[in-house]
Amino acid sequence: IFGHGIPNVFEDIPQRFGLSVALFAPFAMFSAVIAPWLALVVLMVWTVSLAKRGQRRELWSKNYTMEQLRRLDWREFEHLVAEFYRRQGYGVEERGGPQPDGGIDLKLRKEGETILVQCKHWKSYTVGVGPVRELIGVVYSEKAQRGILVSGGHFSKAAEEFARKNPIALVNGRALLDMIATAKGERVPPRDSAVPSEPACPKCGGPMSKKIARKGRHAGRPFFSCANYSRCKGIVDPRAFPWF
Repeated sequence: IFGHGIPNVFEDIPQRFGLSVALFAPFAMFSAVIAPWLALVVLMVWTVSLAKRGQRRELWSKNYTMEQLRRLDWREFEHLVAEFYRRQGYGVEERGGPQPDGGIDLKLRKEGETILVQCKHWKSYTVGVGPVRELIGVVYSEKAQRGILVSGGHFSKAAEEFARKNPIALVNGRALLDMIATAKGERVPPRDSAVPSEPACPKCGGPMSKKIARKGRHAGRPFFSCANYSRCKGIVDPRAFPWF
């Protein structure tokens, strides 16, 4: 098909405009050579697209606990969030990945509204106010209507207070699981809203991760360490947070 149909198009052009057929012969030969390769590229793109759809369906079909949600890598987490909004009728443009994303991972469009989504799937427990401030800046710069910050953990009180004063919605890990369950038509168990947030770094307000002391007089004991440890030495004793 490609080897014969496309050259005929080039053969018609010189006849219509009274030009030499010899002038267009190289183009006809080139099209005959390149067309099969273009078809192969299209087939490869289509195959990759099908594979991605299959991966997203598999992610969506699982029933997650908080622990399983946190075991997802950052790419799977973004895909899961994207699939949720796609199933809510949003047009979803995925802008995350290893390349610079301009401060957002997803751009949602629905009924004339543009929403920017940032996914923070850190291996930590609390997201501070910093990422919320960054997101609102991107929302204004891209002239979007609002933003959504999604985390697998919790948000600090400072982050929640800042978001309430700006067009930013915060979705923590538990809320995300409830949203997914509702979208699937599953029963959502009641949650204890009185459970406080997990600790933010007392020095920089950033997220923290749980670790085990390997040496010293506290060897074997757990502690929370600032995720920005190379720049911040914030540490919290987990006994101050017995609900964790």
